[in-house]
Amino acid sequence: MVHIDLIDTLLSIHSTSISSNQLPSAVSQLQQYLHRFRNRLKPVHALWIRQTLNVLQGLSRLCGEAAFNNGKAEMLDANTLMAKVGGGSDQVNLMELVSYLKESKLARKVSGFAEKTAEVTAKKGQFPTSWVLRAYQRQNRTEQDRPPPSMHP
Repeated sequence: MVHIDLIDTLLSIHSTSISSNQLPSAVSQLQQYLHRFRNRLKPVHALWIRQTLNVLQGLSRLCGEAAFNNGKAEMLDANTLMAKVGGGSDQVNLMELVSYLKESKLARKVSGFAEKTAEVTAKKGQFPTSWVLRAYQRQNRTEQDRPPPSMHP
């Protein structure tokens, strides 16, 4: 007899993994994309991109809080997760967002834009924004890990 757990099957259809290191890069690239094409985007597309950006920023913030709180693993349902993400994200229909992301192929467009931007900035001898962001985060992380200076001479 074969037993299929319907809930696990449905959840696995729309699940993915993303590391806390990838989130700031994704936010940065999506912000640059939105800024560059804001005048060309139809209002409905700009709205979906802003909603995606709000969700990513909230997830990034949530991951930072989790790391600060000893990084305990926590299982959340979609509603609880979106409430913790905040910023109005609990009003976002994730199924519609996933559908939009698939239909619009936004990830592919943003990725291509980010690669082209990196090429152009490399030719100009500048550093891409994502590199600067990562360096800044590394610097802040190492400064936070250092013990406070001693007050004794």
